[in-house]
Amino acid sequence: MKKPDLHGGTLPSESDGQIYLIIHADDIGMCHSVNQASIKAFEMRIVSSGSIMVPCPWFAEAATYFREHPEFDIGVHITLTSEWKLYRWPPVSSKEKVPGLVDPEGFLWRSSRDVAENASAEEVEMEMRAQIERAVKFGVEFTHIDIHMGTVFFRREFSEAYVRLAEEYGVPALVRRDMSDLAQRVLKVSSQVPRFVHGIGKGTHEERMAWCQQVLKRLEPGLNEIILHLGGDDEEIKAVIGPDAFHRRSDFLIFSDPETWQIIREREMKIIGWRDLHKR
Repeated sequence: MKKPDLHGGTLPSESDGQIYLIIHADDIGMCHSVNQASIKAFEMRIVSSGSIMVPCPWFAEAATYFREHPEFDIGVHITLTSEWKLYRWPPVSSKEKVPGLVDPEGFLWRSSRDVAENASAEEVEMEMRAQIERAVKFGVEFTHIDIHMGTVFFRREFSEAYVRLAEEYGVPALVRRDMSDLAQRVLKVSSQVPRFVHGIGKGTHEERMAWCQQVLKRLEPGLNEIILHLGGDDEEIKAVIGPDAFHRRSDFLIFSDPETWQIIREREMKIIGWRDLHKR
């Protein structure tokens, strides 16, 4: 399956009529199944970037792989929640230093709203920094930061701390489209360059495939990103997240399908990664 070549260098504005697309693998490090599916997707060149959840049990496996394969574009998926019923993780920071991030069971809160209601901006910044520093300690040459479940966007002071860290470490960050002042600081792009983030919704595999292909057919010039949540067809992922495991396998199948790449080729999209934005 022939893929379009990756584009490198400075991104022009949307005025050149070019569609730029990041195909992103989220939640790497969450569990072994997600790691294996994501690594396979990188090696097949069906994703152009990804990001690692540092607090998760299988972080070390993911970090080791990407340390040994610096050619792949990997970021830090800032993780302030632990949402699954039985598969949980604590903060990287000492619990005594970030008590507002810890639920009664000793893990990160299950929801972003719980974090917003219980944690201080100082605790959130401390934990985000600890996650970035742990990635650095493991030798991950990260190209960007992004955020699990959008937690930093629930309070302005969380968002500002998140952006300060992006600036401090000299990397771009994923931000919400309505936060134009923060977008200018972390993406360093003209307001004329739109940025669309898509995740594939629920439904049958065929329905999800049709929806995704329609999205690709309608992408407009400028910078776009499609976020995939990958996983295998195995007992581990089914035990961890239950029925949602099907959607992760479906995401992998959609972007390993020749029909999907035929649309990308026909529209002459440039497949890029966050590293291209980092270089800029």
